[in-house]
Amino acid sequence: MFSIQELDFNNTDLLQPIIEAYVAVHKSLAFNPNYWTIFADYIKNIETDDCKLAFIAKDNDKVMGLIIGAIDDNARTLLPNKIGYIPFLAVLPEYKRKGVAKELLNKLLKWYEAQNIKEIELYTALDNTEARAFWQNFNFETYLERRKLIVE
Repeated sequence: MFSIQELDFNNTDLLQPIIEAYVAVHKSLAFNPNYWTIFADYIKNIETDDCKLAFIAKDNDKVMGLIIGAIDDNARTLLPNKIGYIPFLAVLPEYKRKGVAKELLNKLLKWYEAQNIKEIELYTALDNTEARAFWQNFNFETYLERRKLIVE
């Protein structure tokens, strides 16, 4: 059995295995060699930002998963003015397909509902078929494509 709770910002080192698992899954992305330090700083900033929230899934003292949510200003010309954004969701491999990601998402969706957020966005790598299927199961629709050009 596991529990979902807000992240305790005094124990962010417990998140390192989650971040390592996230990096391992995202083979198509190029991560900065200092990604853990950068991510740890990002996590610490969530504590003082009322428009961001992080939930963890825990099994006793082990962190099994992490989700981060944010409320962002939408483009000035688009409605609604504020949208939810999910910059991060990861679950340790040994806890996948056990409802952990689903429970983390449900907790975050309740927070968005309490904040009167009606639209939520996220990015998913095209080669991450597992994540794409997960988000589709929760009725997240693809509505934009993000493209890049690498100039050498």
